[in-house]
Amino acid sequence: MSTQIIELLKAITDDDPQMRESAVRALGTLIGTEQSDPATDLNNMLVGTKPVSQTAIAAIHAALDDSDWGVRQSAAEIAIKLETDQAEIAKLMLDEDSRDPDPEIRLGACWSLVMLHDGRAVTPLIQLLYIDDPILVASAADALGDTKDQRAIPALLNFVEHADQDVREAAQDALKRLGYQAE
Repeated sequence: MSTQIIELLKAITDDDPQMRESAVRALGTLIGTEQSDPATDLNNMLVGTKPVSQTAIAAIHAALDDSDWGVRQSAAEIAIKLETDQAEIAKLMLDEDSRDPDPEIRLGACWSLVMLHDGRAVTPLIQLLYIDDPILVASAADALGDTKDQRAIPALLNFVEHADQDVREAAQDALKRLGYQAE
């Protein structure tokens, strides 16, 4: 097992949630780009060790239960992208988090769903447009622009003249990305 993988497996248990989240994402990237090497696979089978990808996937699955929502959501996104045996559980977790009372947790889950091209993000993102935090509202508008879902247009139109410049710009940009053109 490479030193890089060993370090990432250590980092996934670090006290710092940002370090754990970065390690989860890095492991997912490595697994996603890893090419199967039949000689290595055969050697692992003969000596009774798990392939690196199985060890890394086990660590990502363990991160689905992390105490930090960002780590959990990143692990869920990767489990879904890699189509692991925990992908369905990960989808349910993100769907549940998209309805969490904490708007930051909802936004994080919605961004993961958007990255996965999952339409379940649209309704909770539209709901986030109506909270009092302009930073989160602008981020929700931005995410809606990435959904490619026309259901977002009527809601975004309510924010093109918002008092906050960042919200206005995010809504206008999202509408453009959704293909909306003012008449």
